[in-house]
Amino acid sequence: MLFICLAAIISAGLNLVGRFAVAASTPILLNLSMIGALAAGLWLDADVARVVYWLCGGVLLGGLLQLLFPAIDLMRQGWRPRLELQGGAALTELWQLFLPGLMGAAILQVNILISRLLAYSLDESAVSVLYLASRLMELPLGVFTIAVATVFFPLLAKALSNHDETAFSAAFLQGLRLVVGISVPAGIGLFVLGEPIIELLFLWGAFEQADVLATVPLLAIYGIGLPLYSAATFATRGLHASKDMRTPVRVAGYCLLINLFLGLLLMQFWGAAGLAAANVLAALAQSWLLWRALSARRPGISCRALRPALSKVLLAGASMGLFCALAWSCLAGFDLNEKLSAALTVAVCVPGGATVYFILLYLLRFEELATLKAMFLSYLKKR
Repeated sequence: MLFICLAAIISAGLNLVGRFAVAASTPILLNLSMIGALAAGLWLDADVARVVYWLCGGVLLGGLLQLLFPAIDLMRQGWRPRLELQGGAALTELWQLFLPGLMGAAILQVNILISRLLAYSLDESAVSVLYLASRLMELPLGVFTIAVATVFFPLLAKALSNHDETAFSAAFLQGLRLVVGISVPAGIGLFVLGEPIIELLFLWGAFEQADVLATVPLLAIYGIGLPLYSAATFATRGLHASKDMRTPVRVAGYCLLINLFLGLLLMQFWGAAGLAAANVLAALAQSWLLWRALSARRPGISCRALRPALSKVLLAGASMGLFCALAWSCLAGFDLNEKLSAALTVAVCVPGGATVYFILLYLLRFEELATLKAMFLSYLKKR
């Protein structure tokens, strides 16, 4: 924990000087260390019960590597570690900003805990299918939306430190257009292709077709909510760049109550799907409240500035969804087993749908197409 927390601080320093690759790639080192230690333990240790200690050692080594590589990169930029025992105005301001942020993180974890406890009260499978659907939704959220927010956060903070409201508004709207351009088609893809994606990834062993069918509607609901989660994430970064840590905490508290009330109500009618719908409705309230707070604080940010981009993204995304649905319907006509059919559907529809989407954005002259294309190609190269 010590290594990983220090690595997070050093990675933030790298982000501030415009270096993102090393900090973003260090989790790979953690995963490789864990996998290597686990494999070594299974191979070298006759006592299977002791393999857990090998895994713990892999976590420790991975955490050290996560700290070491970003620290070397930051030292190349001129930073040198030193022990500072005296406080100051900067440290006082840090604590004033940190404590509300800590409360916001705590509320988020409580919100997740509430959803899981409510799911436990339904049946044995509700927790599993709710978890799997939410994790699939979090994949594009974590890979793309968080990447955009990470890159744009230093730009937003720098603009405000220079008292340049115009630069802040321009950077925020550009980042939000990118977030919309990524999250909307990803959400439509999860909504349309949820069944073959789940079959391809999870239809093994004890996870049967009935479990797939139970997870599909939840993933569809989360797909609808993906743009809302993404918008709320980016709006939170905008408020944090403004050093407003209290508004996100207050909004998170409201949304916790909304999620709890709607979860208790909707689960009576739709079970686990009702809990997913409650999460999405809470995300809708969160994104609206955060946007309202940010636009009130920054007059240069308005909904009107996003309407052209949103209309283009919705049109291209709907066309992409129609293409994926038709392609899936055609491929379903082949006499293949479930796993092979799912693999073929994903292999054809995902790149085919992405191609249709980018072509339509090009024809519609989407403002951030060049940046969006560069991010997509960079992601494919890393894979």
